[in-house]
Amino acid sequence: MSANALLAIKESLNEKVRAQDKLLGRKETLLEQLDKLGCSTFAEAETAIDTLEKDIEKKEKLFKESLEDFKDKYGNLL
Repeated sequence: MSANALLAIKESLNEKVRAQDKLLGRKETLLEQLDKLGCSTFAEAETAIDTLEKDIEKKEKLFKESLEDFKDKYGNLL
């Protein structure tokens, strides 16, 4: 194997190691953010997100209903 081929392999390996280090750093940052939100795993975060989305849907529905009631009662004043 030529020296150029070995250097290319070495550089490719170094790039992959840098990319891996970057991803590991990003993972650590995300896990720290999850911990601040009270979740210790990505699965817990997904469950929390699902719960929040359902809560948002319920509250949006209630808001729309309340807005319609308001318009029915006080729309003539607007």
